[in-house]
Amino acid sequence: MGLFKIVTLIVTLLGLPACTLTKTIVHNFADLDDHRIFANREVPRSTQASPLRTLPQEPWFLSELSVPDGAGATFKLDAYLARTRTAAFIVLHEDRVVLERYGRGYDRQSLLNSFSIAKSVMSTLVGIALAEGHIAGLDTTVASVCPEFSGKPYGAATVRELLTMTSGIADAPSLLPGRAEMYYGDDLSAAALNARAPAANSHGWRYSETDVQVLGFVLQRAVGMPVSDYLAARLWQPLGMESKALWALDHEGGTEKTFCCLSARARDFARFGQLMRDGGRWQGRQICLLYTSRVARDHAQAGIAAQRMDD
Repeated sequence: MGLFKIVTLIVTLLGLPACTLTKTIVHNFADLDDHRIFANREVPRSTQASPLRTLPQEPWFLSELSVPDGAGATFKLDAYLARTRTAAFIVLHEDRVVLERYGRGYDRQSLLNSFSIAKSVMSTLVGIALAEGHIAGLDTTVASVCPEFSGKPYGAATVRELLTMTSGIADAPSLLPGRAEMYYGDDLSAAALNARAPAANSHGWRYSETDVQVLGFVLQRAVGMPVSDYLAARLWQPLGMESKALWALDHEGGTEKTFCCLSARARDFARFGQLMRDGGRWQGRQICLLYTSRVARDHAQAGIAAQRMDD
């Protein structure tokens, strides 16, 4: 690389927000306890934790299960969990814990990064907001709720397109690798506002962190409170979550990274999974309708299948 190109690259990198660049260089890889490096908004634990019963004795056959690794080899369950560096593994049957394992120094009290499980939480919250009338419908546009997006590529995108990652809108240009600008960025609103218009033929599914982040902006504006507060009121309290959660922000007092980064205990993630399995019902009460989650899931599966066919 010529001297001019090197100097240009250094100058450009220096123009990036210092916090974003520093976090990207220092931390490099996303990790399970990244709530320690981000500003967070707390989601308080439920005032009355819902009980998860535990079997008097773990069924003997569970630890004897043989698990294939995808390469032709099989391992006993505990060996497989160690081999894959699994931090938490919990199995519920109804409201009963039948198997629970922790590794890598984590335990039952550890807050673990949700990564993209947060996207399922988001689609569930959007479904609740639709049912409550905060959002008029799936074809509501971003600009109709967030006027600052008027005239921007995301302005005409609909809630349906954001849920299904079919906006076709490209991420804002960045010199940082992969999705680092979104994960470590300290101004997610600017990143969304600077996104690039879709190409004429961009109508299919594309995995997009920014689509879900913009969905978070719409949800926050529609319900009139931070997404973390809405999560607390509509899911965390009704489900009887046993611990607080932390949702990472782009900066202190900023906005939630709604595409990821909800840190909670494994048992509370299991409670959310149980809610999904039971169609939005929890201990006999309908907490939410899951049609938005199903819409997002079905489009994602179709998109993945289409990509595999293209490959």
